[in-house]
Amino acid sequence: MELNQLYCFRAVAETQNMTEAAEKLHVTQPTLSKVIKRLEDDLGVKLFDRRASHLKLNPYGSAYLVYVNQALDSLERGQQYLNIMTTGENMCLRLASTFLGMPTILVEQFVQLHPELSIVENINPPEDILGLLLNGHTDFALTLFPLDHPMVEQIISIREPLLLALPQTMEVPGEYVRLADYQTSRFAIFESGKDLNDSILRCCGEANFVPNIVYRSSRCQIVHQMVDELGVCTLLPAHQVVQHYDQLPPEAQCRIRMVDEPKCYRKICLSCLQTNKKPTPERETFADFGFRFFKNIEAEITEKLMRLHR
Repeated sequence: MELNQLYCFRAVAETQNMTEAAEKLHVTQPTLSKVIKRLEDDLGVKLFDRRASHLKLNPYGSAYLVYVNQALDSLERGQQYLNIMTTGENMCLRLASTFLGMPTILVEQFVQLHPELSIVENINPPEDILGLLLNGHTDFALTLFPLDHPMVEQIISIREPLLLALPQTMEVPGEYVRLADYQTSRFAIFESGKDLNDSILRCCGEANFVPNIVYRSSRCQIVHQMVDELGVCTLLPAHQVVQHYDQLPPEAQCRIRMVDEPKCYRKICLSCLQTNKKPTPERETFADFGFRFFKNIEAEITEKLMRLHR
């Protein structure tokens, strides 16, 4: 298996169009088709359902995409870190997070505002985060749970709502939704990692049922399509809805609801290690930016949810 095969697979999976993916990769369509076929031969399974004019990830492809994204993201972050090392850059910050999506938005906005600073973001297992902070292997941690330790300072904590998305086959309720009304429904999770899974299990537990989770995927960009195709319900982090809401078709927008009973949310915490030394200017800059970033996210979510139910 070659690294190029993985980049080609990810491009085709994201576009679900061989011609568009070939243009993005600057290769010919026949060449790209051969690369994907060779990858499928190496794996021993088909990754796409091929139709007349387009491709569609099948369950094997959806499962494989989660690991390909994680592998390529790690390699790209490694290259970024080596570039920092070779240029002698000493104003480098490290961010360890336990989930995808919002951390990337945070880093992108920070780098745009402070191009003189470098930041390396890594996705880590939840059980490793506290040790990374205490051992000095990361400067900041972004988690979906508080880090309970006397040496850890929590900079910001917000409660991000989880919104219920329904397929076309289900009747759309009024403004108020009870999660217990969907206890016999099939559920899907559209985010890699266990954090969202734990939040959904907690919310359903508060509604006195265990959800029937039949599908997991990291393909957050086409959630509304998968919800309809699979006939499933899902709970979506509000920032994903805010980020992509205007691009959703109207029929998908009207099938997203806030859950009134119980209040469904997940907690997002930005933390750093307390120190007796004076914080470096770059650490103070990032901490201040992180505080304002999450306050802005919180305000944007509130405003968008008000529009959602007008």
